[in-house]
Amino acid sequence: MPYCRLCEFRCDHHEYDPETRLCRNCQIQEEKRLKSEHPAPAPIVMATTPMVPGREITECLGIVSAQVAFGQNIFKDIFTEVRDLVGGRAKAQQKVFADSRKAAFDELTVEARNLGADAVVGIDLDFQELAGGGKYGMLLVVVTGTAVKLAVV
Repeated sequence: MPYCRLCEFRCDHHEYDPETRLCRNCQIQEEKRLKSEHPAPAPIVMATTPMVPGREITECLGIVSAQVAFGQNIFKDIFTEVRDLVGGRAKAQQKVFADSRKAAFDELTVEARNLGADAVVGIDLDFQELAGGGKYGMLLVVVTGTAVKLAVV
């Protein structure tokens, strides 16, 4: 039976992680300790306006941009065409739009964070269909904005 490297408790194999060489209890404590030492970074403020209401911009860091291309499978194409004929909401299409928008904003956040930004202002969001003949194929989402530093409140 293995021993935990921290508490030196003799563990059953199902209570022991061979990768970290810790028992389950010590593993949980170690994860809590690491989270407290490395808190999650502050969220990046996103705004379509040229400023953040109530906050002063102290520095412009540059333009940031993210592009995401999402493909749709043939089944979504077929169901979208049927929905187009009978009317109603195309939930599969809506989900693709929502997922692609979220992915683009996630990438924009990473770009802004890499520049040390507190916010991205003047955000422009563009959707473009990449297919010919009215068929749904690829959806391109481009998000662009200006990464800025904000005054400390």
